[in-house]
Amino acid sequence: MKMHNAFYQHLLRSAELYAGSLLRICAMFDGGDYAMGKCEWLNIFPGRFDLTQPGQLNLWGNEEDLFVSRMYAELETVYTTTCLSPHCPFGVKQVQSKAITLSNPGFPPPRFLPESFNQWLNTDLNSTRCGQRMPTVPPGAMHFLGNCIVQDPLTGQLLQTVQAYCGGMRTCPKRAFCNGTPPFLLVSLDVFARQAIITDASQLPQDVDILNRS
Repeated sequence: MKMHNAFYQHLLRSAELYAGSLLRICAMFDGGDYAMGKCEWLNIFPGRFDLTQPGQLNLWGNEEDLFVSRMYAELETVYTTTCLSPHCPFGVKQVQSKAITLSNPGFPPPRFLPESFNQWLNTDLNSTRCGQRMPTVPPGAMHFLGNCIVQDPLTGQLLQTVQAYCGGMRTCPKRAFCNGTPPFLLVSLDVFARQAIITDASQLPQDVDILNRS
């Protein structure tokens, strides 16, 4: 952490629980207390791990659950989508996200990572058909029909019916971080590993230029 001064200074200034934990872990590692340093992170999950009992700890979970979830305050983003149809029942919607979710952009390593970042960030480049459910269809409203499953309120039986959806185009501005641009970005590469886009760390780029930072 100390090798990345901007990140380290951010931790020193931050009042977030994870920041204090990472600083304590860094101090423990500097002092050679690696076992206690590893356990220190688990203290930010009150009641989940019993660190008083000897033996093995069950750390069942994944990186999203055990690490990224503690950083949501820094990673939260928001953008507003607007349907261009005057008949849309929900013309303006706000979309919030607490994590960075990347998808396969269709490029080989190492280009896949910056391209995927850009697709996630640049929501202003996306224009899609709205698809908002329409209880009624006003005359002349753009719409399309699709099958959906409903439950009969009397019998509880599941029935297939036809539903109308808004056919207008939905646009949005660029995604923005709620608390300003963070000094770090945490992402899961699991989707790329599962699709065999990457098989080892050598296929990752040395750095990624994003948000005017590298």
